[in-house]
Amino acid sequence: MRCKMLVKEELKKLGLHFILVDLGVVDIMENITTDQREQIRIALLKSGLELMDDKKALLVEKIKNVIIEMIHYEDELPKTNFSDYLSEKLNYDYTYLANLFSEVQGTTIEKFIISHKIERVKELIIYDELSLTEIAWNMHYSGVAYLSNQFKKITGLTPSHFKKLKNKRRRPIEEIGNSDGINKMNQLFQRSHKINKLETTRTRESQYARSLIEASLDPLVTISTEGKITDMNEALVNITGMMREKLTGTDFFDYFTEPQKAREVYQEVFAKGSVADSPLTLRHKDGKLTDVLFNGSVYKDDRGNVLGAVVVARDIAEQKWAIELRIANKELAFQNDEKEKRAEELSIANKELAFQNDEKEKRAEE
Repeated sequence: MRCKMLVKEELKKLGLHFILVDLGVVDIMENITTDQREQIRIALLKSGLELMDDKKALLVEKIKNVIIEMIHYEDELPKTNFSDYLSEKLNYDYTYLANLFSEVQGTTIEKFIISHKIERVKELIIYDELSLTEIAWNMHYSGVAYLSNQFKKITGLTPSHFKKLKNKRRRPIEEIGNSDGINKMNQLFQRSHKINKLETTRTRESQYARSLIEASLDPLVTISTEGKITDMNEALVNITGMMREKLTGTDFFDYFTEPQKAREVYQEVFAKGSVADSPLTLRHKDGKLTDVLFNGSVYKDDRGNVLGAVVVARDIAEQKWAIELRIANKELAFQNDEKEKRAEELSIANKELAFQNDEKEKRAEE
């Protein structure tokens, strides 16, 4: 239909009177000059159409137009075989039409029909008004399995995968069925499928990485080679009192009580590749201080280039409390030991005193 409108418009622009015949044929009332023919040819080329004088090429175009009309614009496909339908429409023996089409077009009528049927199936899938079973029935497939196999053979995708694509690519009708065009579209859909799979994989990997970051109870942060914060977990947000949006892109060192010392530790990470248990103190925006042990290592791309560093600031407040408690317990145990020693000494002294008193009493009696 679009092609007919274009031809009408171009002929009207040239002031020609015509009768537009179906199947890509136009009957011009006037005798046209060579210049007018060239003007028509150029105008049609600009619209993606071609002027044909060769009788064989014209007949091939008629074959193509009958197939396009039949598949894309008829309410339902003919109940007769496609070969009988074409012969009846064009008044030619099908064997002659098939041989001529292959000779001129470089592909068979059967492949041309299949290409257009699959394109029509894509259109119906996109409309999402019919089930795949209904589409198979309307397009004269024996069943969903046969439709799916043919669809995948042409596009590289199953109908269900095609339906899930974000960008469902369709082709202009006039480009469908060319021998080189089919291969290009196969490559295009396969590439699109691979891209979608890659995007899905990357999304899952990103979600997994995010879950690992958030799983850490200690503050975890990624920093660039310039020392800027690029990502962090909720623990860092809590320990600094700053929102993620405020933290992102700021200097990592500014959140420590000793920024220069933090910078030196960060530089050591990039110089050595990693650092373990460097003591530092993080400052909350309200002034609360938290002692941490700084642990960091660089991360690289697949070529080995350093992209930044991952840092875990392990909160040692509980550890310090445990150490202090252990020291206090040791001191208490020491004091208890001392008390026991003194009690023993006192017991010995009491026994000695009792012995001396006993001796004194014996002597007094004598």
